[in-house]
Amino acid sequence: MPKFSRTRQLHCFKCDKPLQEAVPGTLQPSRGTDWQASGNYGSTVFDPSGSPQPELLVISICDDCLAENAERVHLFIGARLATIEETKKKFA
Repeated sequence: MPKFSRTRQLHCFKCDKPLQEAVPGTLQPSRGTDWQASGNYGSTVFDPSGSPQPELLVISICDDCLAENAERVHLFIGARLATIEETKKKFA
């Protein structure tokens, strides 16, 4: 069974670097992004469909990890999937 952190301290999901809150009392990291999912049909770990209360999974990823892994990001510009070159340029 996966272990989930219940602390308010933000850490990068990929590298575990501690992150500061951009605004105190929020989950918005400074020098990073937060990612939210209310469920995913394909997940065997997190799919709260049928839950009596809304559930939201939130993870943080530091800017360094985003930039270092730009080729693994699916960036949409409008309705168009950006090329890998466009994505790398965006995170450079």
